[in-house]
Amino acid sequence: MGRKTKISIIYFSEDKDVLLHLLHHLKDLMEDYNLAVWQDDPILPGQMWKPQNASLIQQADVFLLLISDHFMHSEFIKQLEFKLVIDRYKEDKARVLPIIIDKCNWDIEFKSDDYDFKLSELQVLPEVGKPISEWEVPELGYNSVAASIKKVIASIGISPDQSFTVKDEDEKVATAEEEQLEISFNEEGPPGKTGEESKIRQAAEAQKIIEEEQRQITAAEKRDEENRINAAAAAAKRIEEEKRRDKETENSRNIKEEKRSENTNIGSVSSNEEQQGKYGSLKRVGVVVLGIILIILLGVWIFSGTNNLKEEQLPVPPSENINAVNDALSAPAKESETVKSETSLSKLEIGDLFEGGIVFTIDGAGKTGKIAQLEDAGPMTWNEAIKIHEQLGDQWRLPSFEELATMYRNIGRGASNQGEFANSLYWSATDYDEHQARLLRFSDGNTSYHYNKELAHRTYLVRAIRDFIR
Repeated sequence: MGRKTKISIIYFSEDKDVLLHLLHHLKDLMEDYNLAVWQDDPILPGQMWKPQNASLIQQADVFLLLISDHFMHSEFIKQLEFKLVIDRYKEDKARVLPIIIDKCNWDIEFKSDDYDFKLSELQVLPEVGKPISEWEVPELGYNSVAASIKKVIASIGISPDQSFTVKDEDEKVATAEEEQLEISFNEEGPPGKTGEESKIRQAAEAQKIIEEEQRQITAAEKRDEENRINAAAAAAKRIEEEKRRDKETENSRNIKEEKRSENTNIGSVSSNEEQQGKYGSLKRVGVVVLGIILIILLGVWIFSGTNNLKEEQLPVPPSENINAVNDALSAPAKESETVKSETSLSKLEIGDLFEGGIVFTIDGAGKTGKIAQLEDAGPMTWNEAIKIHEQLGDQWRLPSFEELATMYRNIGRGASNQGEFANSLYWSATDYDEHQARLLRFSDGNTSYHYNKELAHRTYLVRAIRDFIR
């Protein structure tokens, strides 16, 4: 017995019942051929596909894609893993069989740097191109799919298990024929009974088919109703999330306005206190000078009648002392202003405006950090993006992929979007390989994008950054 032929079934979690039905129809095929079927990793709603077996894509010989409306709107078709599946088909290393299970817009074009691709290039099942859900008898649709898969396995050189031989099959058929003949000749009963029993059996089988169709129709209606309820719940959740983000953004702006207002009020109070302090100092000096003048006048009056009164020098107002007092009074105010300025700088936080940008990272000591431009640049090519300093100044640069991810988490749509980023892709300075650069999509933080750096039609947004040291 040779190596097992590996079949990977990729499906959306909501289509689990279709998967189980298909496996039932492939049961005989799996027993007759040496097959290993992988189907433990469904695509989950709104999540990236994470297979338990990381080598699954590189080892599979046949991929079965259960194509439904859920599948076509999943994150999987945007992932690198989907492109790798198609790459193996393009390199003739694996067969890819799309199985249309319900009505959906499946024949769309997928674009990549290397090629453009449509599912219609593949052998689409069922062969008549009609979704299984629209067959009058869905069992016939599953039978058609199973028969086509068997042909594909045979066409790639896979033989039935040697333990199941043609001779054994012929013996089984001969034995069944002998038993049928024996029953036919030994049956007793009135003429026509056999025909009536056959009609009864056919009617019973038809009734079973009708009941099965009704059950599947009821199950399909139930799934549709559940899908509508889930879609409505998801829409309501998105609306609530948007409201919450808007409220957080508004609160953040209000807090910033309050901080600016407090800083302005503190500055005004400090200015008033300084003016009042200077006014009080001048008032005290005036009182001292007036007292001195009164003492002098009193002395002149007392000694004016005495001829022998020697002329005395009038005391000179202590102007130097006054200046010293003024200097002493003004010195604490300057020291206070310096302390206040340092305190204000020490309170710098992520999301604050600083030196013409918005802070998106800062160290624990508050001495160094990074700021992002307040607005986007572009769209532009990567070669233009890497030279963004020529437009904005030598200190500005294109962020690395890690710095771009930090902006998304701290001031982008991963937080309250204080940086007002667009729902679009942004270039990074980090290479994916020799010819491609990595990008980040700010609508949802998707990190799987990488495009050719040299193509002129690849234009995306840029948010420049620079470092600062205080």
